[in-house]
Amino acid sequence: MTLYTSHRVRILAALVLSLSIAASVSAGFCKITPPGKRLPTEQTYSEAAASWWTWALSQPATKNPITDLTGEHCAEGQPASDIWYLAGTNSPDPVKRKCTVPRSRTLLFPVLNVISPWIPDSPTDIATEADVESLRANARGISDATDLKLTIDGVKVNNLKRFYEESALIKVALPADNIFGAGEGKSIDPGADAGYYVAVSGLSPGKHTIAWSGRSETLRFSQDITYVITVR
Repeated sequence: MTLYTSHRVRILAALVLSLSIAASVSAGFCKITPPGKRLPTEQTYSEAAASWWTWALSQPATKNPITDLTGEHCAEGQPASDIWYLAGTNSPDPVKRKCTVPRSRTLLFPVLNVISPWIPDSPTDIATEADVESLRANARGISDATDLKLTIDGVKVNNLKRFYEESALIKVALPADNIFGAGEGKSIDPGADAGYYVAVSGLSPGKHTIAWSGRSETLRFSQDITYVITVR
């Protein structure tokens, strides 16, 4: 680890980092919410990640945006205003999707993420504090992620490891046809997430390309996603 003892060097380093973020989004006249800051929706990244999973897991498997290979289901279950979720994938193969997004939405998506769920067998099957910590520990396996990449309209966003977060605990009722195959009447209570989320706001009307990828050797998981987005 390098320690900067010069005040001037520290200022220069901060300036370079700020310019790097600003330059990375200039092509689309958009803004990336920095780590540790609240999204335009007033959520933290931790809260937004939990909301992302609630959205994603509430959609039936036959129309779930996570398993969607073309983008035809990108609008399933989206909130009425403010935010628009872009899905990851459970496939290691490259996925290219098309999606039309209403203007003035903040886009939230995981460059790489994972959920460690507790699916109770009965109402009395309640997770203990030790169980919750075990869920957290399992999800933290993704902290070894490598090859994290994100481009917006062809411009690279740097230092994505800074966007690591651990979500607020997740509680969601699963549809009968859910991607876990858990059966009717099941729920996640709780679930623990970890991952690298990015929130983008202010994309101008028209077409934009957002592409991201990454891998975790610990979880033996990777994803490579390209969205061609039309903002209107």
